[in-house]
Amino acid sequence: MKKKSKNECTIEILYEPYKLEENESFSVIFERYMDSSDKTTEINGVVFYHALKILDLKIRGHFLLIALDNRLNLRINDTVIDELGNEYIVKGVEMPHFSGEFPEWHTYISFVNLDGSPDNMGKYFTKKLAE
Repeated sequence: MKKKSKNECTIEILYEPYKLEENESFSVIFERYMDSSDKTTEINGVVFYHALKILDLKIRGHFLLIALDNRLNLRINDTVIDELGNEYIVKGVEMPHFSGEFPEWHTYISFVNLDGSPDNMGKYFTKKLAE
């Protein structure tokens, strides 16, 4: 699904495995994630976390916005690797604004701005450790 405005910005949803209906809140999507058996996978002894949502954004440039588990403990300039071996650089952690109380998912999930190509992108991610 693509949306365009006068400023030629586009938002393309690349992946939403836990969304079943069009107008579901992120809280419902988060509950499905927490109840799922595929939240993580282990590859060669390394734990990878399943993305809850992947967006390809073209707004004043190009970047990927991914909802990831906070257990990754990501910081700006960290390198993230997907299960296919692709690498991405953390350019920012988005801070959503809420009117009223913070939703439960806010404690467990971050929306991370990644620099990298969406081509052949995986669905599971981990933080690259220093070599």
